[in-house]
Amino acid sequence: YLNNHIKNRVIKKYCKSGNILDYGSGEGQFQNFMFKNGWNTDIYEPILKSNFHNGKIIKDIAKINNNYYDVITMFHSLEHIHKVSQVLSKINLSIKKDGILMIAIPNYNAYERKYFRNKWIAYDAPRHLYHFNYESVNKLLKKNNFKIVELKPMYLDTFYNIIMSVDKSMMSFMKIIYLTLISFYNIYRDNKKCSSMMLVCKKNKI
Repeated sequence: YLNNHIKNRVIKKYCKSGNILDYGSGEGQFQNFMFKNGWNTDIYEPILKSNFHNGKIIKDIAKINNNYYDVITMFHSLEHIHKVSQVLSKINLSIKKDGILMIAIPNYNAYERKYFRNKWIAYDAPRHLYHFNYESVNKLLKKNNFKIVELKPMYLDTFYNIIMSVDKSMMSFMKIIYLTLISFYNIYRDNKKCSSMMLVCKKNKI
């Protein structure tokens, strides 16, 4: 619930209302939240079985309307996509000229990753096909005619990833808190060391 408010607050800096598509939406809980906040909401989720959603459910990428969406969100979905450039190309066509693409992804350069090594929960292999840092995702987005206009660290993800990565029998509660606080401090100094990145992107003018 708190994450939804944070995401909505960031979106409102760029667009107050309009048409929004959540790509890889799961059960559509974020889009239901946005519907209650006055948005026209669609979701793209090929495997969705539930009808608990206030908007259109799209299961074929070809049926996503071009030049229609003010905002497209991809929250922890980019790292799961096989034909990632093909998808980003279609998304670029589907966003209006001044619209935004908002992405959330795990960050390979996360400060806490060095402590956990291969036990870092955000690897999530084999479900995660890619592991991005800021430079690699920026290169991918540029290739597909997007530019990053804002990077927001996801602090809740940092705490979650630390909790889920620790061996509870080997690390005390106080050590978990210490690692969380030192991670937050390093993110404050360099936001490219956050556990998950929230990126606001705009279309490059061609």
